[in-house]
Amino acid sequence: MINLAQSWLNSPDLHQQEITLRFLEGQNLYELGRKAAGIAHMRQAVTAEIADSSLQATDFLFFAEALFAFGGHSTEKEACQNVSMGIQRGAKPSMPAWNTFVECSIKRSDFKPLASIVSSLENMDMIALVFDRLGKLLVGTVGHTYVDEWAGALNRILTSPHLEAEKKSYYKDLVTENRALSARLKLNL
Repeated sequence: MINLAQSWLNSPDLHQQEITLRFLEGQNLYELGRKAAGIAHMRQAVTAEIADSSLQATDFLFFAEALFAFGGHSTEKEACQNVSMGIQRGAKPSMPAWNTFVECSIKRSDFKPLASIVSSLENMDMIALVFDRLGKLLVGTVGHTYVDEWAGALNRILTSPHLEAEKKSYYKDLVTENRALSARLKLNL
């Protein structure tokens, strides 16, 4: 904390530092068991106008995990938005946070951020988890709405050496009824 404070001594604008300190205060309160107060402070920080330039990508993920754990159903949308923000800024979520994000997105039928994020992921386990949860939804509206994103992610896992052949076969079978999606796959179905 001393090094952090010293780095701010010559700063003309302390608004960014105030946001960082607000988040740290919230994080500490949350970890000390004062969860509601901690979430309130973190919320003030992540919703600040310059939160993008003041906070780290992992801060958004920490806040999202806190919301998933303590916030309940009313905060799922806010938690999902913060997972998206953290991932877009380069943070890698834990598998439990990713799993909760995927489940909440599917439950709320909020497929746009899910499709956008899954199309840019490199972690095959995270991509596979999405397709395992979506299942036959890929044949319906979901598969037709964000075809390019789903196809890009499917192509990555279908060509990955890290995925077993029976899993790849399952994914191929899953999309055979979706002509638009199967037409964009690199492998012959």
